[in-house]
Amino acid sequence: MTRYSLVFALFLLFAGTDKKTQNVRLSAPPLPVPAILFGMHVGYPVDGRPFSWAGDYIPFGSFRLWDTVDVGWSYIQRVAPQSIEKIERAHGVVTVITNDDHAMIPQATGISVELRGVLDPSFDGRFGVTSVRGPRSFTFSQSGPDAASDGGVEFASDWSVLDAAIAKAKGKQILYTFGAVPIWATKYPPAIPIDSLDRDGTLYTVTTKTAHGFRLNTGDPQWVRIAGTPGNVLDGIYGLKSVPDPRTFTFEAPARYLTTELRSGKAQLFDRGGGSDWRIVPGTHTPYSAATAVEPDPQLFRDFVAELVSRYCECTRDSLPGLHIDAYEIWNEPNATGEHGGGTFFVPNSGRTVLDSADAMIPLAKIVAHVVRHIDRTATVVSPAASGDRTSNGIQWLNRFLDDGGARYFDILGYHFYVGDAPPEAMLPAIAATKDALASHYLNRPIWNTEMGWGGNQNPSPNLGPGYLAETYILSWAAGVSRVYWYQWDNQCWVKLRMTTSDADPPRCGNSHQLTGTTDLARAYGMIESWLEGSRITSCFVESGTWVCGLLRQNGDREHILWRSSDTAAFTIPPGWHAKKITNLDGTSADLVSWSMHIVPTPALIQ
Repeated sequence: MTRYSLVFALFLLFAGTDKKTQNVRLSAPPLPVPAILFGMHVGYPVDGRPFSWAGDYIPFGSFRLWDTVDVGWSYIQRVAPQSIEKIERAHGVVTVITNDDHAMIPQATGISVELRGVLDPSFDGRFGVTSVRGPRSFTFSQSGPDAASDGGVEFASDWSVLDAAIAKAKGKQILYTFGAVPIWATKYPPAIPIDSLDRDGTLYTVTTKTAHGFRLNTGDPQWVRIAGTPGNVLDGIYGLKSVPDPRTFTFEAPARYLTTELRSGKAQLFDRGGGSDWRIVPGTHTPYSAATAVEPDPQLFRDFVAELVSRYCECTRDSLPGLHIDAYEIWNEPNATGEHGGGTFFVPNSGRTVLDSADAMIPLAKIVAHVVRHIDRTATVVSPAASGDRTSNGIQWLNRFLDDGGARYFDILGYHFYVGDAPPEAMLPAIAATKDALASHYLNRPIWNTEMGWGGNQNPSPNLGPGYLAETYILSWAAGVSRVYWYQWDNQCWVKLRMTTSDADPPRCGNSHQLTGTTDLARAYGMIESWLEGSRITSCFVESGTWVCGLLRQNGDREHILWRSSDTAAFTIPPGWHAKKITNLDGTSADLVSWSMHIVPTPALIQ
C-alpha cells in the first residue's frame, strides 16, 4: 500500500465513524504558508467601480480568470473569420473591405487583425487596427509602396477587456483557464450536401441530397452551419427551427440573405450543448455559451493559444510590456460532459461519457503544453481541472486522463474540490484520492484547488460562510494543497456564499458594474490570510469533533486555531499553550479569563 493509499484509507475510516469518536491527523508541509495560497477568481474588474476588484479590499495572492463569455476565445475573436473583398495601401495606411460585416466595435481599444491568403502576400501578417470605419471597413498602418489586392481572410481580435483585467492584476500570480469555444471554431460532424435552399419571408427551408440525420431537440439550443453557398451569400450559423422530414430542415434569418433559390452548399448540425446562458455575438449570428463548450478544431485552438501566450509572455515582439500570464489551466471541469443532460463544460466530438471526455482532452492538453512551453518557458501548465468529491466522476476522469498519458502535458494537478452541501472537511477524502491517483501513476506533482466555493443548488446557512472559507484554506494547506482559488469575488448569481453585495434586481452572475459592498465572507478571507501567511501549520487534527491546528508564527510564537465540525462543545485549553487572548474571524478579540471555553463551528485563534 502506498503512503497516499494509507492516507486515503484513514479518510475513509474517518468518514464512517461516529462524530464523537472522529480522529484524524493531517501532515502539513513544513513550510511557511505563502501568500499565493490565497487565490481569488475575479470576473473582469471595472476601473472606477469601487467594489469590482478584490485586491482593493482583501490582499489575495493569486488571481484566476476563466475563459468564458465575459472575455475569452468567444469574445476576443468575436466572429468567424471574414473573407476579404478588397484591400489597398496608400501612404502607409491599409484599408480592408470585407465581403460581410466584420462586427468589430468602433469604440473598442486593443483590436488586432491577422490577414492570411491575400493574393498580394505583402499584406499578410498581424496588425493593430487603427480605426473601424464601418461594418465592412477598417484600417491599420503598414509600411510599403502603394498597392491593392483582394482575396484572403481576416481574423479579428479584441483584447481590450482582457488587457485591462491583467493590468489590474499586475503583481499577482495570474492563472488563465481555457473552457469556452465559439461555435465557428468547433470540431464539426461531417457536412451534408445541400440539394436546394429557398426562402419564404424570414423562414429558410433546406433540402439535403441525402438524409441529414438531424433531430429537433426542444430542450437545448441547436445550431445549423451553412457553408459553401454561391458567393458565400448565406454562409453562417443559424438556430434550427424545425425538421419536417429526414431530408428537410428550416431556420430563420434576415430576408436579405437570399433572393433566389440556391442549389449548392453544405449543412452541419451543432446539437451538443445545454445551459441557459446562450447569447448571440452582437452583429452576427454566432452563438456562444458560458455553460457549454465543445471539442474545438485543433488548428483553430492552437492558433488561439499561440496568440494568447505570445501576447502575455513578455517574450515576443507582439507581447504587451508588463502584462504576463503565469499559468495556463488546460480546461475547466471537463468531467461535466453532459452524459446525463444539463449544462456541460466539455462535450467531445465523439461520445458523451466521462471516459470519452478524458480521451478527447489528451490532444487538447498536448496543444496547450506544446504551445506554452515553446513560447513562454517561464509559464506553468496546469492540468484540466475535474470537479467533485471522492465519489464523483471527477476522480474517474482524472485516472483515465492519467492512464492515457496526460501527465506529460502538465506541471501542476488542478482539481475543483467541491463538496456539495457538506462542510470543508469533506474535501479531505477527495484530496487523498487525487494524491492516490498521482501515486498510482508514479507521479509527484503539486496540487492546486483552482475553484472552490458553495453555490448552485447548495444552500448552506450564510452564517456558516466565514467559517467554511477559513476552514477551506486551513485544511487545504494542511492536506498538501498549495493553492486555493475562491469562486467568485463578483458573482451574484450562482454563488451562495458571496464576497460582495449588489442592489441589482435580479442580480447578475458576474457583473462588476452592479456591486455595492463587501460581506462578512470577504472580511473573513482577509482575516484568515493574516493568520496563516508566513506561519507554519505544525499540526492539524480532529478529535471528538474538535479541530485543533497549531501555528508557529514568524516571530516564534506558538498559537492555535480551534473549531467544531458541527455543534458546540466545551474545550479545556492546555496550560502549556500559555494562551492569553482569543481572536475571532470578524476581527474582534478578548482576553481569556478561563482555561475552559466553548468551541463553535467558526474558527477562532487562541494566542
